[in-house]
Amino acid sequence: MKDIFSLTLKFNLALKTLFVLLKENPADFPSHSLSDADCKLSPLALKLVKQAFGPHSLDLMALSSNVQRDFKGKPLQFFLPVS
Repeated sequence: MKDIFSLTLKFNLALKTLFVLLKENPADFPSHSLSDADCKLSPLALKLVKQAFGPHSLDLMALSSNVQRDFKGKPLQFFLPVS
């Protein structure tokens, strides 16, 4: 919050938040559906990332269809799209 406040102050911005019901926001629908464009790292690339930066406990880019797994083969926790 402090960083957001600092940015608005620095750039002389007014920031307002607004709640929009899902049914009133047609632009939001594509983010809640599966797509063939959903992808993930290859097993080799994931292994290299785990070796360099792991272990990981969350997959912030996953859907239930493409969630990565930890070293023991257990699916990582991830955020489900809101429906």
